[in-house]
Amino acid sequence: MKNYRRRQRMNFWDGPSNIKTRVLWLDYFALYFYKDLRYKILENAAARYFINTFKLSGPESISFSEKESGLQLGRRITIAVSPSESKKYFIKTQRYGALDDYSTRSQLKELDPKEAFIYYLLYQLNIGPKVHFFWEDKISFYIATEDLNERGSFNEYSKLYEKFLDPAKTALEDIPQEYFHICDELLKLDLISRILCLTDTTINKENFGFLEINGEVSLFLIDFYVKKDSFYMDERVFLDFLKPFCPSSADPTSRFALAKRSQIDRAKVAANFLNSVNILQAIETSWENVSYIFRALDMNTNDLSNYIVGIKMNFQYIKEGLIMMLESMNKFIFDKED
Repeated sequence: MKNYRRRQRMNFWDGPSNIKTRVLWLDYFALYFYKDLRYKILENAAARYFINTFKLSGPESISFSEKESGLQLGRRITIAVSPSESKKYFIKTQRYGALDDYSTRSQLKELDPKEAFIYYLLYQLNIGPKVHFFWEDKISFYIATEDLNERGSFNEYSKLYEKFLDPAKTALEDIPQEYFHICDELLKLDLISRILCLTDTTINKENFGFLEINGEVSLFLIDFYVKKDSFYMDERVFLDFLKPFCPSSADPTSRFALAKRSQIDRAKVAANFLNSVNILQAIETSWENVSYIFRALDMNTNDLSNYIVGIKMNFQYIKEGLIMMLESMNKFIFDKED
């Protein structure tokens, strides 16, 4: 009788009869008492998605392992797509999904549509890894990014920056010539972060890194925060980009790249990058390839629509500012016909 009354007070057995409500209650207790269940849910969802995507014979072609870092719930997956070929991905929950240590469903939030859109946009701009999305619902939404080591040698900046410059050598004449490309790539990261309203990029050495293929080194952004706002357009984005920017935690290479380059050098780097990609086309392509997600999940995309309008305007502000600046100095290198 005592236990029965306890169950009554919990409002579980005698609570709402709606089956979805009872499932949520069961989900709560499962997450609390059976931590491994969250990983099993992720793995089952990943197996279903990749078996269908790569036309695999069954789950025996897939294996999972623990991820090495990051707060979000996640796994590493290896997929044997053929006897001689395998693919590897890092899987994690969306930004507001379950954490790796412990999260109850009541603490979680739905996917921010901007996150999926930006991951795909970064891939289109060739500064983000190839990405896949799959989900159980608006909360249990998973992002799988390719292991860039499958292309070449990838290292997070946190593992590299100490090799680049001696802390005592921060003057222009002390910068080795081979590191100017790294500095240019860091400036490119600052630029794209401003256009796309991203944070936790240049200041977080674990959220980006460099991929080396046959001696060529390219920057890749692998994680980020996007500000949650209703107004993303920034008329001062170009002027702010030209200003010296130096986080207190910056290493010597970042300090030189973000705070000690001249305005004309910054403008050249920005113009060369924007002239090498078609951002407006990449935005349209990204929307076309992720909009099905939000329709399937019946999600409101008003904020994402405002965001897309804002970043398009940010790009135009940057482009117009570069054209005026470089033309005035007879160093115009931007393609007007873009």
